[in-house]
Amino acid sequence: MLRVIYVILLISSGLILKAQDLSKDTTTISNSSDNKNSFTSIFYGQPGKAALYSLLIPGGGQFYNRRIWKIPLVYAGEGFAAYNLLKSLRSFRDKDQCWKSFVTDASNPDPICGTTDNLGSAFDLRQSARSGKEVAWIIMSVAHLMNVVEAFVDRHLINFDTSEDLSIHNLPNYEIVNHGFDIQPLNFISIKIPLNSD
Repeated sequence: MLRVIYVILLISSGLILKAQDLSKDTTTISNSSDNKNSFTSIFYGQPGKAALYSLLIPGGGQFYNRRIWKIPLVYAGEGFAAYNLLKSLRSFRDKDQCWKSFVTDASNPDPICGTTDNLGSAFDLRQSARSGKEVAWIIMSVAHLMNVVEAFVDRHLINFDTSEDLSIHNLPNYEIVNHGFDIQPLNFISIKIPLNSD
């Protein structure tokens, strides 16, 4: 349900932005700062595509990033969250049905109530199951959001430059220091950090 809402919001915001671009005069150059503030601007470029694919299909961004080994981890995390959500939904449905049976006829409760014997305890169990259901929805949303963020960040790190020019080199530097009448070479360690953009 939540994923469907995400997709609808994403598609509708994309269509609105596309309609706005088409309605502008072709001779007018759009300001690039307008696009930076829009929600859909995070889906531009390769990291944005990875995030979008993961938002639509769990593991889609990892597949786009060619990190195939992460897809089972994504499905394990989201699968556990989905299992927890389904279990919480069933528990709430059962507790809600038990509570409703006590409300309609307290002398003849539903057999699903088991050892629950009064309206107050049925209501408390229903409220506890409702809290568990809400927490399960949050866990499911966070698990899916972590999948999206991981794909987005991983794509940024794939494009990150890790060449030797960015490394730290420890090179001995020999300097001659005058100590009175004796001239002796002393070893000092210097650190060279090149900051070339090439």
